[in-house]
Amino acid sequence: MVRNEDLARRLVVRRGANGNCTYDESAKRELIELGQSGVASVAKVAQTYGVNPNQLHNWIALYREERTGSAVARLRGAPESQSSPFIPVVAAPIVPATQEIKLDITFANGIQADLGGLSRDDVLILLPMLASLPCSASTRR
Repeated sequence: MVRNEDLARRLVVRRGANGNCTYDESAKRELIELGQSGVASVAKVAQTYGVNPNQLHNWIALYREERTGSAVARLRGAPESQSSPFIPVVAAPIVPATQEIKLDITFANGIQADLGGLSRDDVLILLPMLASLPCSASTRR
């Protein structure tokens, strides 16, 4: 890649004491377009003009945002057109189970049990115990 000396001269407007640079907007825009043109890789363009490759990648990303208008929408407080990759989780309120449950059970050996007045929690505890009994059809193979 051949370095454009005019672009290189215009690119850096000021160098700070801490090493930070202020860049000319029009020269920066030319550098962004050069990086996107495919003439050379973004890293090679950055190296040729003495810019950190990550910095040039950031400029390119910001330029793309400006072109799509999402940056303007964010500044105005408008919702972005892109949907979030996350699905909102809404917890359903826990309603206490006040309804009584009645179980009529008939085991494989003919034994019957009528259980009434049970709560949901009672049933959740009782069913695994009943299923593990040797006379239960669920334990047969």
